[in-house]
Amino acid sequence: MEKKNVKSVFLGRKVRKYWSLYESEYSKPSLVENTETLERVKVLEKEMDFEFEVNEEIYLEELEKYTKIQKKTRDTNGNIIYNITYVAETIEDYDVDIKNKYNELLEEWNIKFEENEKEYKKECEKRKQQEKESNEKYNKFFHEKEKVKKDKIIIFEIPRNKDGKLLMNQNDAISLCELIEMKLPMNYNVITSPFKVALCNSEDVVINKNINKLNNIK
Repeated sequence: MEKKNVKSVFLGRKVRKYWSLYESEYSKPSLVENTETLERVKVLEKEMDFEFEVNEEIYLEELEKYTKIQKKTRDTNGNIIYNITYVAETIEDYDVDIKNKYNELLEEWNIKFEENEKEYKKECEKRKQQEKESNEKYNKFFHEKEKVKKDKIIIFEIPRNKDGKLLMNQNDAISLCELIEMKLPMNYNVITSPFKVALCNSEDVVINKNINKLNNIK
């Protein structure tokens, strides 16, 4: 059976390009170029004895372009209408005010970012110095404590939240444990535990979570 030619009409896109400005308190502002289809315009019409399918990528020799079939319909005359991705016309509708606003926000963001970076570095240096001083203080204390006989123990409980998860990492737990140790008399050994706090000697066990009261322990 002889194939019958059917008129195929290809509709390209008439698009508008424009900017959108996105800003946030927590991220750098961004200027995004958007494209929207305004309407469909006929770019090609020809007789064909076969059909394309939706999502099929095709090459149109008349346009010398590759394109993709987005939609396929028939009109009342039986002609096949193809909506294709090919852009037939572009309208540039860029708002200069938006671009100026973007440049203004970007400059403000860069200034704020530099200030925060300086503040962060300053804070890091301060913490390093505090950590150094704290280590020196503890090392001096530990050296003196080594000379004292240990006859009592306190078990330090790592704090947990209401779900039972530990509230600090290992380094923070060690730092707090050292602080507790320095508040106690030198004859105490401090042991870190995720389970309980107990002041122990050969006769009794005393529960005490308030490290500010440890100075009163004898």
